[in-house]
Amino acid sequence: MDFKQLFPNASLIEHQGHIIPLELTPPSSIKDFSKLFFPCPRGVISVAGADRTSFLNGLGPTDLRQFKPGEGRRMLITNQHGHLLFDSYIWGLEDRILIFAEPGEEHKLIQFMQFYAITEAVEFRQLEPTDFEFCVTFGYAKSSVTGCFEIEKNEGFAVLGAPNTISLSQSLLNLGFLAIGFELYEELRPMVGLARSGVDFSSENLPQEAGLEPYMSFQKGCYLGQEPISRIAFRGRVRKHLEQITSDEPLSAGQVLTGLNGEVGQVTSPSNLQSTSGYHALAYLSAQAHTGPIWAGSIKVFVPAKNNNP
Repeated sequence: MDFKQLFPNASLIEHQGHIIPLELTPPSSIKDFSKLFFPCPRGVISVAGADRTSFLNGLGPTDLRQFKPGEGRRMLITNQHGHLLFDSYIWGLEDRILIFAEPGEEHKLIQFMQFYAITEAVEFRQLEPTDFEFCVTFGYAKSSVTGCFEIEKNEGFAVLGAPNTISLSQSLLNLGFLAIGFELYEELRPMVGLARSGVDFSSENLPQEAGLEPYMSFQKGCYLGQEPISRIAFRGRVRKHLEQITSDEPLSAGQVLTGLNGEVGQVTSPSNLQSTSGYHALAYLSAQAHTGPIWAGSIKVFVPAKNNNP
């Protein structure tokens, strides 16, 4: 997508071969936060071959055993220790599976897959980032955009993709959605509980710590990291867990959270946008955090019931 053509006043930066829009609509001009979208750049990898589905199924805890063309999924890839390596989205076509990787990680992901593809009939090919559009919407629009595919739908956000022939961004603009840049996207993520690789979790984290259980299966077997991941599931708990929190004042990234007996957590993604529930953030909390009040300095912190509406 040509950002400059569609958004003449866009503020853009280059990041590892990808163009990242910092600002597309001035935040001060946004009155309705229920119809926004972020045209999120992604590296695109095509995985073809007769063994493509079973091969990808063996790389992590996401269950692809019944994955079919026309379906989308968030796919987690782990190492032998059960730690997160790649957080990607996939879409099934009739003859291949598309992987939408974090910008700049596509080369590393291809090398990783090539290392493990020993006897499997699979072929990897990196596509041009401009071949497909990938958007995160705050508000639902898939049914109104002909030709796009829905990769994930949650209560507060949806992940959509489309070949560049569809012009997904233009279609969303025609529906009354406003395009936002990376800076506002980062403020909205904590409000809907959307964690991001490299910020809220890394290769030091288990997927259960990062709150990614909805994208895992504990019934499948034979994948990288199965033993430690299953051991954690059998024990029923992890030492810390990424959760959404709220407060009456904005918090800061890295801010330590304390309870009755000392430190109980740390903020990863705070938002400076205020909703009717206060200020939202994502933070790692220990089990002790749920035994009493939580504070960030002098600011009282709350752990709300699961609700992903900004």
